Amino acid sequence: VKPDSGWKTQTGWMTSADYCSWYGVTCVKGDAATGNAQIESITLEDNNLQGSLPSELTGLDYLNVLNLGSNSIGGTLLRDLRFLLLSNNNIEGTIPTEYGSFNSIRHLDLGHNQLSGSIPTQLEKAFTMKSLDLHDNNLEGDIPEFVEFEGLTELNLQNNNLKGKLPPSFAKLTSLVHLRLSNNTLTGFVPEEMEAMTVLEFLMLDRNNFVGSIPSKMFYQVTRLQHLDLQFNGFSGNIPDSVSRLVDLKDFMVNHNALTGKIPLYVGLMLDLQVLSLGNNKLTGDIPDQFTSLKDLKKLQLQSNFLEGTIPSTIGALKRLEVVELNHNSFNGQIPSEIGYIHTLKDLKLYDNALAGSVPPEVCALVKEEDLTYLGVDCSVTCADGCCTKCFD
Repeated sequence: VKPDSGWKTQTGWMTSADYCSWYGVTCVKGDAATGNAQIESITLEDNNLQGSLPSELTGLDYLNVLNLGSNSIGGTLLRDLRFLLLSNNNIEGTIPTEYGSFNSIRHLDLGHNQLSGSIPTQLEKAFTMKSLDLHDNNLEGDIPEFVEFEGLTELNLQNNNLKGKLPPSFAKLTSLVHLRLSNNTLTGFVPEEMEAMTVLEFLMLDRNNFVGSIPSKMFYQVTRLQHLDLQFNGFSGNIPDSVSRLVDLKDFMVNHNALTGKIPLYVGLMLDLQVLSLGNNKLTGDIPDQFTSLKDLKKLQLQSNFLEGTIPSTIGALKRLEVVELNHNSFNGQIPSEIGYIHTLKDLKLYDNALAGSVPPEVCALVKEEDLTYLGVDCSVTCADGCCTKCFD
C-alpha cells in the first residue's frame, strides 16, 4: 500500500510534512525520553488503496486504531490494536489464530472479504473483544462455543457457510446487543438458554434451516428487541403470544416458515411496529381488529396463508402503510374504500382471493395520482378506467 495518484486523498503522505499532519493520521504525545509524537490512529477508509498491508505497521508501538475498510487491500496484520477494521477488501486465507492472543483488541472487523476455513476457537481468548464482524466471507464449519466472550456486544457472522446447531453456551453472551447469523446453513432448535440475552436488540436468524417452535419463553426476558428476523426457516407451531411483550419491536419478520394458528391479537400492543411480515406460512383466521393500533406500520405482508373473512375497513387508519400484500388467501367481500385514504401506499396485492365487486374509486384515485404504483387484483373484480396495473385469472 503506497500513496499514488489512485488514492482519493493523500494529503501529506510521503512528503517532508510532519506525519501527524498526513491525511487520516492522528497522533498522541510520545514517551518522555524522546518527546516525539506517536501515531495512534490511521483511518483511510474508502480511499482506493491497493496492494498488501505493509509490515512496517507492526513497528508503530502506539497504534491503536487501523481503519482501512472499503479498499482493495490484501494480506494480514498480526498486531494487537484496539480497533482493526479491514472490511470490504480482498483479504484471503484463514483467520489468523494469533488474534486470540491479543490483549487490547476491542473491535475486529474482517467482513466482506474472501476469508475461508473455520472460525478459530482461539478467538475467544481475546476476552477484551466487544465487537466481532466476519460477515460476507466463505467461512464454514460450526460456530465455536465462545464461552469466554462475556463482554461481546456485537457478533455478525451472516452470509457465510456456517453449519451445525447454535451452541447452548450462547447463553453466556449476556452482553450481546446485536446478533446476526443470517444466510448460513445452521440447523436445529433455537436454544431456550438464549433467554439470558436480556439486552439483545437485533436478532437475525433468517435464511437458515432452524426448526421447531419459536421459543415463547425467551420473550419474557428478552424484551428490548427492535428487530426480529426469523424468515426463511422451518419454524412451526403458533406465533407465541409472548411476542406482545416486545413493545420496542420495529421489524417482526417470520415469513416463509410453517407457522400455524391465528395471528395473535396481542400484536396490536406492539405500537412501534413498522414491518410485519407473516407471509408464506399456514396461518388461519382473520385480520385482528387490533391492527388499527399499529399507526407506524409501513409494510404488512400476510400473503400465501389460509386467512379468510373480510378485509377490515379500519385498515384505512394506518396512514403510513407503503406495502400491503394480502394475496393468495381466502378473503371475501369487497375491497374497502378506506384503503384510498392511505396516500403513502405504493404496492397493493389483493389477487388470488374471493373478493367481489369493483375496485373503489378512492383506491383508483391513488393510481391516477401516481401514489399507488402497483395494484394487483383478480380479473373477476371490476377495475374502472383500467386503474389496476395487473389482474390475475
